[in-house]
Amino acid sequence: MENTKQTIWLDCDPALDDTFAIIYAPHDTHINLLGVSTSPGNTNLHNTTQNALDVLYNIGRQDVPVYAGSNLLLKGEMKLAEHMHGTNGLGGIKLPTSPKKRLPSKSSKRYIIR
Repeated sequence: MENTKQTIWLDCDPALDDTFAIIYAPHDTHINLLGVSTSPGNTNLHNTTQNALDVLYNIGRQDVPVYAGSNLLLKGEMKLAEHMHGTNGLGGIKLPTSPKKRLPSKSSKRYIIR
């Protein structure tokens, strides 16, 4: 049986739950993680992007690019889940901060469907 890797792009709103996906994906021998993009949801876009950068930094995978998505909605109002995940998305846990900064979205016209 051939051991082929599945190439994936992880799009998430990193808080407590998605942190596990960010930790797991780059260490799985069957996954080739191309990058991570973030959106608001569990917390605001700034926090989700910083969480992705910080988690990757703390597991030694700063080579994985992180792109911030958009705060624009097609309809409705933004509803964050900070009541579940805390204001920083990590239940108040403060990770050592990545020196790397987020990469800008290729398009400022990207929208989130909620």
